[in-house]
Amino acid sequence: MGNVIDTKDILQKYMDLKGLTPKQLSEETGVKLVRIKRYLTGDCDKMPMSEIRAFCDYFGLTMDYFLGLSNTKAWAFSIGNEKFESTNASFEKSCVEVVEYLKSKDLLKVEEVKYE
Repeated sequence: MGNVIDTKDILQKYMDLKGLTPKQLSEETGVKLVRIKRYLTGDCDKMPMSEIRAFCDYFGLTMDYFLGLSNTKAWAFSIGNEKFESTNASFEKSCVEVVEYLKSKDLLKVEEVKYE
């Protein structure tokens, strides 16, 4: 793993798993149809971070996995009986969920810090 061809193959694999056409993926992610077609044919060697994030968010994948840099598709962790899952793309949202859970159980105190 680790090059543009792998990313193209991963994109095609997850489109196939969801039964999506390039047009449908474009509508779901907001990535322009012409760009998706170029990625799938290998005619585009650079993908903006915003589009990588859109694909990762949509398919629930880590960016490292999508880019062919890792075999880890997602992360899962537990606190007590609560399980949380996260991809790199949704990590910020997962962190907020964990903080809210810990606050609800009085296991975490959060204070506002004001700068003068």
